[in-house]
Amino acid sequence: GVIKVIEPVIKECSKILLTTSKNPQKPVFNHYMFECIAALIRFVCDKQYNVNNNSQNIVKFEQELMSPFFKVLEMDQASEFHPYIYQIIGLMLRIRNEIDGNYNSLFDKLLETSLWNNDGNIVAISSTFSDYLRLIKDINKFIDERRLTGMLGIYQHLLSKRTQDYHAFKILSAIFQYIPIEKLRKYLKEIIELVCIRIRQKKSTALCCNFIVTLSIFIYKNGLGELLNACNQIQTGIFGMILEKIWLAFARNVTDLLDRKIMTIAMIKMMSDAKFKSDQGLMQFFPQLINCIVEIFEAGPLQSNEHKTAEFYISKLEEQGCGNKFVGLQFAKSPSHDITKTEADPRQLLIQLIVSVIGNNQQFIQTFVQNSKPVICKAINSYAQQFNVNNFSLPVLQK
Repeated sequence: GVIKVIEPVIKECSKILLTTSKNPQKPVFNHYMFECIAALIRFVCDKQYNVNNNSQNIVKFEQELMSPFFKVLEMDQASEFHPYIYQIIGLMLRIRNEIDGNYNSLFDKLLETSLWNNDGNIVAISSTFSDYLRLIKDINKFIDERRLTGMLGIYQHLLSKRTQDYHAFKILSAIFQYIPIEKLRKYLKEIIELVCIRIRQKKSTALCCNFIVTLSIFIYKNGLGELLNACNQIQTGIFGMILEKIWLAFARNVTDLLDRKIMTIAMIKMMSDAKFKSDQGLMQFFPQLINCIVEIFEAGPLQSNEHKTAEFYISKLEEQGCGNKFVGLQFAKSPSHDITKTEADPRQLLIQLIVSVIGNNQQFIQTFVQNSKPVICKAINSYAQQFNVNNFSLPVLQK
């Protein structure tokens, strides 16, 4: 019933959109116009908002919005509208939950280099790649060589921009998460090498944190072997340097809770891998990696002083206008996807790893304890108790 009331509202919004796009002058009005459209879509179509909603209602919105959206995307004078439009298209794609028609052809448009010179577009579109790759039914057919090299080209382009490397890793994370290793293998060496070059040129905490989380996604999905092979093609033993100089140095600076979970589970999976256990150069980092994981569990996320609310960005619109910058729509946010949601409690996985590697080897236990803080050993012992691991307890040295 409600869709009958909404239809004339959407028709009117489409008319207002086309009228204002000819000469955008009121950034706050424009923002709330798009927020209104996104809210209507969520309220009427999104089952996550209301389980009684019918996701098929999205067709009505697409019929009214896609044509004016594509017209506005061709208008240079309305470039400040483009990031909003890409956000709403991404929202409709997630609700539709399949790719066909306009969405199929739009993917190739997203690979055009010119789009990625607009800072607002970069933020709006980088999340959409993950939605596309997640919904593709036959990814081997859809992501051919041209499309894959196009995505990797965008990754390289964004990685070279100091202020946009975060979005380079969002695209790379989506590639690692959804595209089979058989398609990626021949590009993996260059992908890693580009990041290493970028870090040598201008290391930053954010860059290193994003790199660690992205590698974690790769390791979780594909194991350690493929990554080790690619790293050794660059330089033998370079993965050990990445562990020491980047991973251990910056892992505790990762602030997002889901990223921290993915990272710790990937670290546990990495140390469980036969390739890791058989490499003495990597096994030397075992105590440090375990200590790092426990500190992440127990210390909690660091607080960033860079967080700003939606109200902050909207107030900036009043002061300086939108231009081609990105202002997020609250009702079109792309949700996070937990690739580790089927895993057991990470602390349980950790204690299982420690027991399997250390066991009753007293020499290994002593080496581990001497290279660990007493509070870490206490925490590990508490995990053993919590998850009913019998006959295992680390000595706690007084330091």
